[in-house]
Amino acid sequence: MQQKRWVEACGTQDVAESAIVERKVDGHEVVLMRQGDRFYAAQAVCPHMDERLCDGLLKKNRLICTKHLWQWDIESGQALGAAEKPLMMYPTRVEGSLVYVGLEPENS
Repeated sequence: MQQKRWVEACGTQDVAESAIVERKVDGHEVVLMRQGDRFYAAQAVCPHMDERLCDGLLKKNRLICTKHLWQWDIESGQALGAAEKPLMMYPTRVEGSLVYVGLEPENS
């Protein structure tokens, strides 16, 4: 198994508590979320009807798409409630004041 590439996504100050911020990270559109001192990253669009998840809601550990109220666990991407498809999640790590997202390595 290959190591992930860690790519800088934003500064810790760019994502307020319980906020959802969209960023393009090395060509991948992702939303970044913050709960306390933990950061999460997921695909930027709802797998149901391609709604932008940056317009959604973050309540406790649930990301909610406001279009049709699909919900996901932000730890695992697991579909909750009416959602029928999981959400692609990306690992994150914080170094100093920067948030990094783990991406699959590029093929060489």
